[in-house]
Amino acid sequence: MSSGCLAAAINRYVDEYIPLKWFSSVAPIYSVGLNIGTLIATFTAAILPDTETDSVEVLENNETWRYIFGFPIVLNFLLICGFLLLVTTDTPKYYLLVGNREMAAKAVS
Repeated sequence: MSSGCLAAAINRYVDEYIPLKWFSSVAPIYSVGLNIGTLIATFTAAILPDTETDSVEVLENNETWRYIFGFPIVLNFLLICGFLLLVTTDTPKYYLLVGNREMAAKAVS
Protein backbone atom coordinates (compact mmCIF):
# COMPACT_ATOMS: atom_id res chain seq x y z
CA MET A 1 0.00 0.00 0.00
CA SER A 2 2.80 2.42 0.81
CA SER A 3 4.37 1.77 -2.59
CA GLY A 4 1.15 2.81 -4.27
CA CYS A 5 0.92 5.99 -2.21
CA LEU A 6 4.54 6.79 -2.95
CA ALA A 7 4.00 6.19 -6.66
CA ALA A 8 1.14 8.69 -6.70
CA ALA A 9 3.08 11.21 -4.62
CA ILE A 10 6.17 11.12 -6.82
CA ASN A 11 4.20 11.58 -10.03
CA ARG A 12 2.27 14.46 -8.46
CA TYR A 13 5.51 16.06 -7.27
CA VAL A 14 7.06 15.84 -10.73
CA ASP A 15 3.91 17.29 -12.33
CA GLU A 16 3.76 20.28 -10.00
CA TYR A 17 7.34 21.11 -9.18
CA ILE A 18 9.64 20.28 -12.09
CA PRO A 19 9.96 23.12 -14.61
CA LEU A 20 8.66 22.37 -18.09
CA LYS A 21 12.11 22.64 -19.68
CA TRP A 22 13.36 19.73 -17.49
CA PHE A 23 10.17 17.69 -17.45
CA SER A 24 11.06 15.44 -20.39
CA SER A 25 14.36 14.44 -18.79
CA VAL A 26 13.15 14.07 -15.18
CA ALA A 27 9.86 12.22 -15.73
CA PRO A 28 11.46 8.96 -17.02
CA ILE A 29 13.70 8.72 -13.94
CA TYR A 30 10.76 7.36 -11.94
CA SER A 31 10.18 4.55 -14.44
CA VAL A 32 13.87 3.68 -14.40
CA GLY A 33 13.74 3.52 -10.60
CA LEU A 34 10.78 1.14 -10.74
CA ASN A 35 12.64 -1.13 -13.14
CA ILE A 36 15.72 -1.14 -10.93
CA GLY A 37 13.48 -2.00 -7.97
CA THR A 38 12.06 -4.92 -9.93
CA LEU A 39 15.57 -6.19 -10.64
CA ILE A 40 16.49 -5.89 -6.96
CA ALA A 41 13.37 -7.85 -6.02
CA THR A 42 14.25 -10.55 -8.54
CA PHE A 43 17.79 -10.90 -7.22
CA THR A 44 16.50 -10.91 -3.65
CA ALA A 45 14.16 -13.77 -4.50
CA ALA A 46 17.11 -15.66 -5.94
CA ILE A 47 18.93 -15.69 -2.59
CA LEU A 48 15.95 -17.09 -0.72
CA PRO A 49 16.15 -20.76 0.13
CA ASP A 50 14.14 -23.10 -2.05
CA THR A 51 11.39 -24.78 -0.03
CA GLU A 52 11.25 -27.81 -2.31
CA THR A 53 14.92 -28.79 -2.16
CA ASP A 54 16.11 -27.39 1.20
CA SER A 55 15.40 -29.12 4.47
CA VAL A 56 13.24 -27.62 7.18
CA GLU A 57 16.31 -26.93 9.34
CA VAL A 58 17.90 -24.80 6.62
CA LEU A 59 14.72 -22.79 6.25
CA GLU A 60 14.34 -22.29 10.00
CA ASN A 61 17.96 -21.21 10.52
CA ASN A 62 18.16 -18.91 7.52
CA GLU A 63 18.73 -15.23 8.34
CA THR A 64 17.97 -13.91 4.85
CA TRP A 65 14.51 -12.70 5.85
CA ARG A 66 16.10 -10.08 8.13
CA TYR A 67 17.80 -8.43 5.15
CA ILE A 68 14.66 -8.60 3.06
CA PHE A 69 12.66 -7.03 5.86
CA GLY A 70 15.23 -4.35 6.65
CA PHE A 71 16.11 -3.21 3.14
CA PRO A 72 12.85 -1.28 2.51
CA ILE A 73 13.16 0.36 5.92
CA VAL A 74 16.62 1.67 5.03
CA LEU A 75 15.43 2.88 1.62
CA ASN A 76 12.42 4.69 3.09
CA PHE A 77 14.61 6.32 5.73
CA LEU A 78 16.93 7.60 2.99
CA LEU A 79 13.92 8.82 1.01
CA ILE A 80 12.55 10.77 3.97
CA CYS A 81 15.96 12.28 4.76
CA GLY A 82 16.44 13.29 1.13
CA PHE A 83 12.98 14.83 0.97
CA LEU A 84 13.55 16.84 4.16
CA LEU A 85 16.96 18.06 3.00
CA LEU A 86 16.21 18.78 -0.66
CA VAL A 87 12.63 20.06 -0.73
CA THR A 88 12.75 23.47 0.88
CA THR A 89 9.85 25.30 -0.76
CA ASP A 90 6.23 24.67 -1.56
CA THR A 91 5.24 24.00 -5.13
CA PRO A 92 4.72 26.84 -7.59
CA LYS A 93 1.13 25.71 -8.04
CA TYR A 94 0.47 26.22 -4.33
CA TYR A 95 1.94 29.70 -4.43
CA LEU A 96 -0.22 30.58 -7.44
CA LEU A 97 -3.34 29.26 -5.70
CA VAL A 98 -2.73 31.51 -2.70
CA GLY A 99 -1.93 34.46 -4.98
CA ASN A 100 1.80 34.79 -4.37
CA ARG A 101 3.29 35.10 -7.86
CA GLU A 102 6.72 36.24 -6.67
CA MET A 103 7.25 33.10 -4.57
CA ALA A 104 5.97 30.93 -7.44
CA ALA A 105 8.56 32.44 -9.78
CA LYS A 106 11.25 31.99 -7.14
CA ALA A 107 10.29 28.31 -6.55
CA VAL A 108 10.59 27.53 -10.26
CA SER A 109 13.98 29.18 -10.68
